[in-house]
Amino acid sequence: MNLKKIIREKMDDLQWIHDVPGALTPKQLIGYYFKWRVNLSIKFFITNVDSKNIHYQWKDEGGYQTNDMELEVFIKRVKERVYSLYDANGKRVNPDFLLYESNDLQWIHDIPTLDHDYLKGKALEFNPPIKDYDYANKVIDVLEKLGFSKLRIYNSVIEREDGYLGFYLKEDNGIIWTGGEMLGYENYQEHIEGYAGKPVQVLDGRSLFDRFMDE
Repeated sequence: MNLKKIIREKMDDLQWIHDVPGALTPKQLIGYYFKWRVNLSIKFFITNVDSKNIHYQWKDEGGYQTNDMELEVFIKRVKERVYSLYDANGKRVNPDFLLYESNDLQWIHDIPTLDHDYLKGKALEFNPPIKDYDYANKVIDVLEKLGFSKLRIYNSVIEREDGYLGFYLKEDNGIIWTGGEMLGYENYQEHIEGYAGKPVQVLDGRSLFDRFMDE
């Protein structure tokens, strides 16, 4: 998806954001709830969202209470992890997928480009290399959900090969890993293009996947 082209051609038509994988607009938050990190025992249920405010209710000893908050303030607090946001089924929502149509459209640059067709044939470089077993498994779990083949993560790679430096996402949905021990001999771009036998676009893996690690 060429976002710059879309912005030029459809500056007055933002309907396309509903097609961004995983994206959530404020109107879609009705029925969701959030928690405040100071007191995680209380659930604040979102009852309505208008152009400027978010309306919510919660239950305490006196019954149900209601309040509202400026939408821009609410979204800022969610993205800063002051609030944690959950869907109607209780699944935590990744703050990076929450979009807000600000006047200058700066928010567009935060849209995550993470889907199967976008990633296929590209490589993910993690710099510094992944040296955490759970992190590596979470990356593979996300890739598997997107349609790529399951890859087994080995502690030996993390312990003896200086971690996972990169994953090449092949056209046939297979995943080829590269250990961090090759760092210093050649750069990852040259390494993976030598393996693939053709030019390969290398993406910053951490900027794409760090957002999933606190879910």
